[in-house]
Amino acid sequence: MLRVLSLLALLVQGSCAFLAVKWGLADLYYWLGHSYLLSWEDAQEKHRKPQFLTAARGYLTEATLLRPQMAAYHEELGAAELNSSAQDLDAKVRALKHYERAIDLAPASPDNWATVAWLRHELETGSSADVCNLLKKAQQLGPHLPGTQSLAEGWTFCNKVSTSPVRDNAEETLVRSGAPAQGALRASPKSERPKRQPPL
Repeated sequence: MLRVLSLLALLVQGSCAFLAVKWGLADLYYWLGHSYLLSWEDAQEKHRKPQFLTAARGYLTEATLLRPQMAAYHEELGAAELNSSAQDLDAKVRALKHYERAIDLAPASPDNWATVAWLRHELETGSSADVCNLLKKAQQLGPHLPGTQSLAEGWTFCNKVSTSPVRDNAEETLVRSGAPAQGALRASPKSERPKRQPPL
């Protein structure tokens, strides 16, 4: 009996040590990816090195694979995908998935709600009412954040959109609300990605 208990204790210690190493490695990958992403974002446009963005995406992907339950990892990987989306439309789709996962794990981030609203609008994957509801949620969570407010000001049609299921067609909703014709909203200078807020 004593041997069985000793073996069980060793097994528990071994699995705890494995998790500690796994999570520590995930944190290291996250920190490296975050550092590369910040270096890329902070550099002037002409001095940005694409290998920094590639490294950030690689490290952040590894971090999310090792600890998929960490909302911050998904948010940061979503930001890295968004930064590379100028060359790759699929990156916006991947970014949307990561931001949605971050919301599932930690729904109190107004930046994530605003970014999901912006991505669904850009990718045309949600109705106008859906996008407006996401934006309203972001405004409720962070009414003082400049990124959320600038996005809300750019989408004034959200104040006129009904959330009724009858009006779930995006074009019909825009026409009924008096918003510009199709394509005009996409070209609007205020319809830009919300700015990321530094962590507190």
